Amino acid sequence: MLTDTVQVPDATPLPVPAGAVSAAERDRLAALLGAAERPLLLLGGSRWTGRARADVREWAEAWSLPVTVDFRCQDLVVNDSESYIGALGYGRADAVAERVRVADLLICVGTAPGDVCTDGFTLLPTDGTGPRLVQALPAPQPPAPLYPADLALLAVPEAFGVAVRGLHPDAAVPWGPRTEQDRAAHLEFRTPVPDDDPLNLGAVFAHLDARLPHDTVVTFGAGNHAVWAQRFLTYRDGWRQLAPRNGSMGYGIPAAAVAAAIAEPGRQVVSVAGDGCFLMNGQELATAVAEGAAPLVLVLNNSTYGTIRQHQEQSYPGRVSGTGLVNPDFAALARAFGAHGETVTTFDAFPAALERSLASGTAALIELKVTDGLLAPGVTVDSLREEHQHV
Repeated sequence: MLTDTVQVPDATPLPVPAGAVSAAERDRLAALLGAAERPLLLLGGSRWTGRARADVREWAEAWSLPVTVDFRCQDLVVNDSESYIGALGYGRADAVAERVRVADLLICVGTAPGDVCTDGFTLLPTDGTGPRLVQALPAPQPPAPLYPADLALLAVPEAFGVAVRGLHPDAAVPWGPRTEQDRAAHLEFRTPVPDDDPLNLGAVFAHLDARLPHDTVVTFGAGNHAVWAQRFLTYRDGWRQLAPRNGSMGYGIPAAAVAAAIAEPGRQVVSVAGDGCFLMNGQELATAVAEGAAPLVLVLNNSTYGTIRQHQEQSYPGRVSGTGLVNPDFAALARAFGAHGETVTTFDAFPAALERSLASGTAALIELKVTDGLLAPGVTVDSLREEHQHV
């Protein structure tokens, strides 16, 4: 069994149905929209295609629907769309959470309301008093879901998009001004604010956002470091995001950045990693160099496991256990693998370092050395401890 070679037929691929939306179901959706005052469109899940993205966007904009996305799904809608109001999940804006709370119709395409996008099932009531719910999913939900749907559509996103792209309102919708307000709030939230840190990460990512090409692939692992990439980058048409949704630290370098750079050698791949996240699988830079792949890795070095430290300070202020990091010189480590490596400690030094890294023609790493204890935009260890030590 271990050494003999035998002839066997190839396995037949299992059929994966795409589903569809019937005319009656489409009419029911239109009726629900017509009766709504505060609808919200939530996109997420998998099996999205370019056509699905375009069709769903066209339909949402025709109805002035406010569009949000599930955790780490920013690339499902062009962020330049006037309907896009920001993402749910970790690092989300309070205004987006409030939009979920007050919605009277929640239309979910490709996903169902889950733990992360509902802040641990707190944004939506579970007693049946929440918004009317429409779900377009590629497979039936299991029995007794936490949020049962008023209209359940068995369809992948592309089938849903084909069904609704020609569905237009008969008159101006009443929620249009609210969508404009939510859009303005999102644009304000994603604008970097002044920061006392010499290396203002908001400004760093704003510069990166303006510099990256139209077909960039952005990857990251699990941790607070991803908040900057999720908040300050504009996921445009052609941009793609590769990241875990299940807390897989170390995923962003090998499974996403190196793999994407090998598979798509003509596309720019940018991986955002925390110092602790990078240390789990950063050695895969060797694979990138060996294969001639050229991802750009940004290592946000705050000398701590940021997410875990945040939970420690929130629940047990000042009681720190096992979250401090004594880090290597990440730039020197990258050069040891044969990659390009630089360390940046001020924003003024970042643009030139970025250009040198992009022009290096090889895998490159920029260590962004921020003040110890920076955990998220505007959040530090000291600020969390002050906030929670008397709670």
